Amino acid sequence: MDMVTATIAAGKQGDPLDPDTVFGPGATEAQYRTVRARLA
Repeated sequence: MDMVTATIAAGKQGDPLDPDTVFGPGATEAQYRTVRARLA
């Protein structure tokens, strides 16, 4: 488990258009539904 935690912690989170980014912005299912509802 420590190896998984270390691997994830080492990944850069940020702008999904930045090639150095490993993880883009995080969003929950509820946030996704809210945005979709407002766009509809």
